[in-house]
Amino acid sequence: MPEWAFYKEAMEMLKLLQKAVEQSSEGIAIIYPSGEIIFSNSSFARMHGYSPEELVGKNVSIFHTPDQVPDVERINRQLHEEGVFKGPVWHARRDGSPFLGMMHNSVVRDDEGKVIALVGILRDISVQVEADNELKRAEERFRQVASNAGEWIWEVDANGLYLYSSPAVLEMLGYEPEELVQKMHFYDLFRADLREDYRKTAFESFARKENIKNFVNQNTHKNGKFVYLETSCSPVLDAEGKLLGYRGADTNITERVEADAALRSEQLLNKEYIDSLPGLFYVFDEKRFVRWNEQWKKVSGYSSDELSKMYGPDFFEGTDRTLIENAMHKVFLEGVAGVEAEFITKDGKRIPYYFTGLRKEFDGKPYLVGLGIDITDRKKAEMELLRVKEGLEDRVWQRTEELSIKVDELERFREATINREFRIKELLNELDSLRDKLKEK
Repeated sequence: MPEWAFYKEAMEMLKLLQKAVEQSSEGIAIIYPSGEIIFSNSSFARMHGYSPEELVGKNVSIFHTPDQVPDVERINRQLHEEGVFKGPVWHARRDGSPFLGMMHNSVVRDDEGKVIALVGILRDISVQVEADNELKRAEERFRQVASNAGEWIWEVDANGLYLYSSPAVLEMLGYEPEELVQKMHFYDLFRADLREDYRKTAFESFARKENIKNFVNQNTHKNGKFVYLETSCSPVLDAEGKLLGYRGADTNITERVEADAALRSEQLLNKEYIDSLPGLFYVFDEKRFVRWNEQWKKVSGYSSDELSKMYGPDFFEGTDRTLIENAMHKVFLEGVAGVEAEFITKDGKRIPYYFTGLRKEFDGKPYLVGLGIDITDRKKAEMELLRVKEGLEDRVWQRTEELSIKVDELERFREATINREFRIKELLNELDSLRDKLKEK
């Protein structure tokens, strides 16, 4: 190759290299061992708030605050001893604001091995670090919520293998999360004689990638006891819609199921009987709505699913809510109570009701059994009576005023009559006196 062609190729290569360095998204700088900056590309200068021309000849100490210097000195020692350094380093911008950069430094030596320059490649990772920190904070918040929630939160893959389990599973089923994650499938916990039916139902939903809501299933506790869980979950899909798994939560409804079974055994709670009652029939335990008749759905506008998640005071507001809370407390404490309050329907309608409550025990557990009667007609009658009463009182007052006026008139007439009688007597006395005088003459 001719010398001029070799020289031209070398120059083209240098130009290409210069453009690559200049246009790199990562900051690149070349520095003398003394710390004086020989070269800076635009990215390196921009990260620090300078132009490349402003940095040439400056010392790298302008990139660090006094509290960052000890770390920088440690890095420089490692760089001179080992010839390379890679790791996070805090830098300061021109305005003094700090940012975290991922630094990759290496030394440049001459033919005799003497260090003649340092090459640094810098990437600003402050946004990434903040995103990572926010993710960690979000994960910590999720762990705290999951730990404190009464529900057992979990995630499984497309085959049903547990990928995550909140600590609530220990209290619910007796297992530590570590005993389930990557070791057991959700269907392993189902009651043995029901496992296949439950598993088939669940995977049919998996195949349709549909949400699963309020799926009641019986599981086996680690101690061998049976536990009823209510499962709600949603599919986890990738960008192409492929099923990755399911994420959801389980609620322990064993007490509710057992209570319902006990209550259904009572003749008084026969469905046909309670649905025939004209008012709102209800059964509460000390925490939740246990049983209700069909009138509740007609009057309140809520579905059975919505009613199952509500409690007595939820249908009232303000002072009425307090009255209901106090009355329910009185039933559980003293055995009986009654109260009037405005029942609020789902659409906001207010209906006056009179509610009764009687404490009754089933399998040693107290329940509040009662009936709510619509007293709208009674209230209307009371208002009408009040209106009539007020009308009568107005009429009595008016008649009293009229009588008072008449009494005043009679009193004036009486006084006038008495005065006339007194004057007549005076005149008669004067006549008698004159008569006597005439006789004497």
